[in-house]
Amino acid sequence: MRPSTCIRSVGFFLLLLSAAGCSPLRQPPPAKAFYLLDIQPESQPQRLSPAVCFRVRPMSVQSPFSGTSLIYRTSETAYQRDYYNQFLVPGDQQIGEALVAWLPAVGVVLCPDTATEDQTERLILEPHLEALYADFRNPDSPSAYVRLRFAITAHDRSCRCSRILLNESFEAAVDVPSNPTAEQIVEATSQAVAEAFGQFHSALESLFP
Repeated sequence: MRPSTCIRSVGFFLLLLSAAGCSPLRQPPPAKAFYLLDIQPESQPQRLSPAVCFRVRPMSVQSPFSGTSLIYRTSETAYQRDYYNQFLVPGDQQIGEALVAWLPAVGVVLCPDTATEDQTERLILEPHLEALYADFRNPDSPSAYVRLRFAITAHDRSCRCSRILLNESFEAAVDVPSNPTAEQIVEATSQAVAEAFGQFHSALESLFP
């Protein structure tokens, strides 16, 4: 849904009613609509073979992309929140949960909850949501845009040392109609997240062939 414009009009008849002491009926505010992402990465990706398990940190999110409102970018510096079309669960939480479900499907072993921080070796994955919005800077060609950054650190307790294996951002934009509905924006956003996951998978392949 394109950011709404404010229409200002006052009917002469309502002015007469107000002058006579009769207030017009108040219209209820528009009902809110809630959405969930449906992230469907590649169904049969190349499986990876990392030698150690991954401990996945909670996904962090960069302002102003936190919260549940759909966000529209209208200029280079301006963002607008849609308080009537929202995610049922914040976008960063949905993407983080999808990531944890997707990693084992591509061969990544997650460290068990019982694993302690003093394991001999482990990989730590820190996901970051850097951007999540519908881009209306070009009204004739809007899109849903997402940018994710993944940092992977290898920690070796035997030498008390760590090394960064990956620290890279992955972005994707999926076109939407020129006058999209909120549902179309959410569908395109889901596809953009899936494409960003695919790019991350390619980076993992280079690390763990």
